[in-house]
Amino acid sequence: MAYTDFSPKTLLQEAQDALGFKIWDDSTWNGESAATTICFVTIYYIDGDEVTIQYDPYYLIVGANKDKYDEYLTRDGHIINCEDLTIDGAAAPEKFMDGYYVIRVTYDEGSYGEGSQPYFDNNQAFLAKNRCMTRKLAVLLTWPLTDAMYRMNRDIFLLKMYLEVAENAVDIGKTVQFRTLMAAILAMFNYYEIEECW
Repeated sequence: MAYTDFSPKTLLQEAQDALGFKIWDDSTWNGESAATTICFVTIYYIDGDEVTIQYDPYYLIVGANKDKYDEYLTRDGHIINCEDLTIDGAAAPEKFMDGYYVIRVTYDEGSYGEGSQPYFDNNQAFLAKNRCMTRKLAVLLTWPLTDAMYRMNRDIFLLKMYLEVAENAVDIGKTVQFRTLMAAILAMFNYYEIEECW
């Protein structure tokens, strides 16, 4: 028997060190969350050349064990670490590269055929490294502000704003706008000779 009145939705937050992310459920259930027997997360990374790299499914339910799924259903959520992920059976990179991701959660309570299961795609900009580099820029400031320091201070403000706008562009699926903003952010880092955080 299929879910009744089920609207899947997820929320997530990347770790500041890019070693993983927290994911939690925000679905509308009709009291049927406990009936779920299959639930897995698939991560898609879309690189700068529009090539999609698909991670292997990460199962929140493994056989009869629902510990990860039960965590996912709570507001505290479940943490997915890069070290637990694979791509084509090989270990995934140890950190998430900054960029455009689609995090898909797929559900099944046993009645759906493969490919017909309900799922939710959460478009996310993972920007931990860029946010870290923006924080490094502020270290270059001195007081009182000279004209040059004022311009740098303005650029720090703009960088933070561009990062927020880039994140929003991914949220609404605007890949071209995201790529344009990331190019501008990279140019600012290069101008100030900011080294990468990792």
